[in-house]
Amino acid sequence: MSKKEWTEQEIFDTAAFGILTQGRRCADSEGSCVYRLPGGLKCAAGFIFSDEEVEGMSDRNSNSVIYERATHLLEYDCLISELQHIHDQVEVARWPEELREMAKREGLSSKVIDDWERENEV
Repeated sequence: MSKKEWTEQEIFDTAAFGILTQGRRCADSEGSCVYRLPGGLKCAAGFIFSDEEVEGMSDRNSNSVIYERATHLLEYDCLISELQHIHDQVEVARWPEELREMAKREGLSSKVIDDWERENEV
């Protein structure tokens, strides 16, 4: 199976739109963020990695472990880690603002956030 090729903008847009639409953290019963939960919840990275790549993994696994399965995404480790940080550490209500600041720092478009806010009348 071939791996999806991503651009930085696609990674940002996919993860940002995913967590904003979801509107809550993907965390286990102990409050630890995880890549995926039954029922479809995902962390920011969970929207990027395939089912096969995250199978049996949690955010508690080091990123080096998941990149053994997802070598095609290794070059985007810093970007994905920053998205994970926003999902894991920032209050949900501040996600749009933090994502917009991240986009500016990284030289990415924040249009996906504007579109999401318009669609959700935020």
